[in-house]
Amino acid sequence: NGAAGTVDYENGTVENPVDSIADANTLAASLGIARFEVLDGSSITFAAAQSGQFFTGKTWTVALGGQNIAGSSFEGASVSGIAAGTGATQRYANCILNAVSHLKNTHAHECSIAGTQTLIEAGDIFYDRCHSGIAGTSTWVFDFGTAIGNSNLNWRNGSGGIQREAMGDTGRDTASIEGRGQIKEGSCTGG
Repeated sequence: NGAAGTVDYENGTVENPVDSIADANTLAASLGIARFEVLDGSSITFAAAQSGQFFTGKTWTVALGGQNIAGSSFEGASVSGIAAGTGATQRYANCILNAVSHLKNTHAHECSIAGTQTLIEAGDIFYDRCHSGIAGTSTWVFDFGTAIGNSNLNWRNGSGGIQREAMGDTGRDTASIEGRGQIKEGSCTGG
């Protein structure tokens, strides 16, 4: 939602924001920065690795695009897509999580869960003070990932329903679920 350009200290400033993630990445590499302020209403689709970075804003949209987001944080976004990389500690705060595939060690704080959440790497995933973004008797799905195994779902202080899928299909999966709502068992083998 800005103007094209990659001149250090001229483009990508509060007074002269850039209009693409490509320009923002060029400036970030040149200046050695890893923090991005996203203008309200902006929409970004990642086309390059965005690991170890911090994205903040209000009412913006990001499609992960199968890119490496290991160690990155997102605030105020509507998120969708597939993450890549090896899980460090990824963080979502005050986001809407649509259909998203997650790395291990992902933390979601005060998020609305509006689509299927799929773990694509064995390990832990944490949801704290999140709620279902799906109205009525339907609910969002947490998919442990077929053929991944040995993963742990931590749903703390949440509200609304949750449906588990593929739990125990491979290896040992565990879930700690606390809050208000209903728990649905989908096609789980065990756990």
